[in-house]
Amino acid sequence: MPKGSSEFVIGSQAKEALKKIDENSKTIQLFKNYSRQLDAKSDKYERLVKISRDITIESKRIIFLLHTIDSDKKKELVLNQAELRLQNLLNQNFKNIAKELDEEDHYLYHRAFSPGIQEFIEALIYFNYLKHKRIFNLSYYQAKFEFKIIEKHENSYKESDRKIVTTLVQNDFLLGLLDATGELMRKCINNLGSGEITDCGDTCDFVRNVYSGFLSLSYFGCKEVLRKLIVLKQTLLKIEMVCYNIHIRGNEMLNHILSDIDEFKTYVGKDE
Repeated sequence: MPKGSSEFVIGSQAKEALKKIDENSKTIQLFKNYSRQLDAKSDKYERLVKISRDITIESKRIIFLLHTIDSDKKKELVLNQAELRLQNLLNQNFKNIAKELDEEDHYLYHRAFSPGIQEFIEALIYFNYLKHKRIFNLSYYQAKFEFKIIEKHENSYKESDRKIVTTLVQNDFLLGLLDATGELMRKCINNLGSGEITDCGDTCDFVRNVYSGFLSLSYFGCKEVLRKLIVLKQTLLKIEMVCYNIHIRGNEMLNHILSDIDEFKTYVGKDE
């Protein structure tokens, strides 16, 4: 039989078999249910990706805003603006993630919102350093992602005791912390350019303590943490080089700071 005829006959048989399928059979209904579940999961995943992308964009803008602090008078105003925008991200975007994941397995969708939460943690840690000169423990940040829901009772709406959460896993916190040290390096260079050299030493000590803390950990469970830990070491070396030049050259550093700042920025830009 010719090849074309054979394919035509097989196609006809398949069509006949489809006509005989009982759409109401348990097997067909079972697979249709699987299809609906997969479609629902895919739609939810895409919604989470979009929310995460919005969080990432706004978090980067907040970090850029924090880098505009160049005087004590401006510091309070910028910190208040940043705090308001960070809180808006929590109350809107992260609460929407928590609603999407209510009664769902958060780890099933973790990769969808992980980039956004890492960028937000980076911005929040940098904000806390500028305002409090410290960072807080994991529990403090996890509590930020707990939200009370508003439920309807008869003709009124009341705050429920039930909480919904956006899961903050340890690796996302560690990655956000590692990224924040890069912003501290940029702050150090900016301070050098504006003549605030005392802050460079404080920043160096802080980043060194963060690096020492990571060295004390015996297991990370994430390749990305190990990769960024190498970058953290390079960041610390660059900050230490800046502080070294300040201490060695002293007043000469201040006199030639404008001519040398391009050299330092070029050095900092390497390996990034």
